[in-house]
Amino acid sequence: KDACVKGEIVHTPGVEGQCDDGNPCTENDSCYLGNCVGGDLVKCTVPSCGSSASCVDGEGCVVEWKPEGAECDDENLCSADDACNADHNCVGSQASCSDFNPCTVDSCDPQSGCENTIGDATNGAFCSLTNACGGLGVCNNGVCTSQGDAGCEDNNPCTDDECQDDAGCVNVPNVQLCDDGDSCTTGDICNAGQCSGVAEGISINCNQKNSIDSEGECCCFAKDPTGKYKSAHVLDLEQIVQDTAVECCLTPGFNIGCKDQAYFDVSIDGKSWTNLATVATSSAKDSKGAWVPVCETLQSNEGFQFVRGGNDNCYVDHFKCSVPCGAGGCSDAEPADCDDGNECTADSCNTETGKCTHEAPDPD
Repeated sequence: KDACVKGEIVHTPGVEGQCDDGNPCTENDSCYLGNCVGGDLVKCTVPSCGSSASCVDGEGCVVEWKPEGAECDDENLCSADDACNADHNCVGSQASCSDFNPCTVDSCDPQSGCENTIGDATNGAFCSLTNACGGLGVCNNGVCTSQGDAGCEDNNPCTDDECQDDAGCVNVPNVQLCDDGDSCTTGDICNAGQCSGVAEGISINCNQKNSIDSEGECCCFAKDPTGKYKSAHVLDLEQIVQDTAVECCLTPGFNIGCKDQAYFDVSIDGKSWTNLATVATSSAKDSKGAWVPVCETLQSNEGFQFVRGGNDNCYVDHFKCSVPCGAGGCSDAEPADCDDGNECTADSCNTETGKCTHEAPDPD
């Protein structure tokens, strides 16, 4: 202690009190008999990116650093892949706290780590099922529960869809009534997982002479009413058929010397005819010499409404034509064909029936 006694400065050695002995490797230095005596040796702390640390006289703690990229611990439970950078700092990336459960809320606290909580925030929310069927489910107290057979719907009315734990989604064919979307079919029903119906169309059949068939749809003649052939049947299809295949079958009748040909002609007005096919009637006999039908597919881009099956020497006993559904329509030449030459009627083509109409105008 320094003091002034009787005009003189007196330095009395101290026996207590803190001081600094100038050595960075000691701490808690204290005075003793006028001298500063070093206290405890400094314990150097090894940082996360240090491999060791020691105290060097005159320098203090000196750290031996780990190389850049070395593993370390930043003491943050919300980080992952911690590594030392070039500045000897331990840094990491954001850790994933996902428990892969869509029905929990995932979060992280740096001190306690990941938390996966269940609550009102997820209850009732949609989720993806992890069972064999997959699809959408609903969260219920942390569990994704199935909504019946959701996820197995194949949008096919001809299958019953269900989810089986072992097999997964099963789509079993049924026999329900359905609609195949084709206006030319009726009686649509499911069969082997597919909707199908019976194709409709018209079938006009002349099977008698000089009479009208059972449905009154055609006239059958012993002689050709058009005067072209010795015998012919003329069928009115009651619609104009254009760019559509019509199958017609002709059965010749018995006649001595019947060796000529059968003809298939078409007309749009029943007056002007075009031959579309010619068939030798000798090919229309079976092994016993009996007549069998000869059939041809008739098609014209000009369109036709009448079909004539004729023969020069043989009688025509049967004549039948089948028209597929939806084949009717007006051809480009329809306005001229529908002109009845009467200025007092309005001539037009009915696009549904393919027939001409001639209507008298309203007197008003």
